[in-house]
Amino acid sequence: MKKNQGQVMLLTVILLSGVVLASTSLAGLLILYQLRQATDAKDSMRAIFAADAGLEWAFYNETRATPQAYPYTMTLTNGAKVTVTYNSSSPLPIKTIGQSGRSARAFQADIPPAP
Repeated sequence: MKKNQGQVMLLTVILLSGVVLASTSLAGLLILYQLRQATDAKDSMRAIFAADAGLEWAFYNETRATPQAYPYTMTLTNGAKVTVTYNSSSPLPIKTIGQSGRSARAFQADIPPAP
């Protein structure tokens, strides 16, 4: 009978180890998803701010005596990239696309009339 007790204890330890390993793996996976979601939200905000900065640049560019040519691409200090294009046949000719990480956000606008 004592031989069986050792086998039962060994099986119990292996079973409990498997349960602990599975639960910690699941917890790690959930934390990884949370971190990825937080990073995506941060990149999304950077992309929105980059697109807005590109729109402001386009408005400024249209008031210059010698505007720069489109498409215009710039990289901001936070690492986000913005591309500004101009399509005169569109009702909203200015389009800016901000990109950061895996996120991209875009704005379109018309040139405001001169005062």
